[in-house]
Amino acid sequence: VVRGKKRWVLFPPHCTPPGVHPNEDGSDVAAPVSLTEWYLNFYHAAREGETPPLECTCSAGEIMFVPRGWCAPSDRSRRPHPTLAAMPHPSFTPPSPTL
Repeated sequence: VVRGKKRWVLFPPHCTPPGVHPNEDGSDVAAPVSLTEWYLNFYHAAREGETPPLECTCSAGEIMFVPRGWCAPSDRSRRPHPTLAAMPHPSFTPPSPTL
């Protein structure tokens, strides 16, 4: 986060958030129209569910790592702010560790 705050709600890969409906092979997902709609209609059910999500707030200067497969809706707290998301290119192969 460059400026402001960003609130995160993280769901592990084995947990589908309430209101989110993936198809059988996981190639497509039906979800609420907006993140605001999800917070208004499904957030409380998620917190009270069998596997409650992990939650945190990032402030200016902090970085959030979201592992592959985790669902991570986020909420900009108070006002718009610049953020950056980075993903490895599909052809990227990490170097093998040498011991």
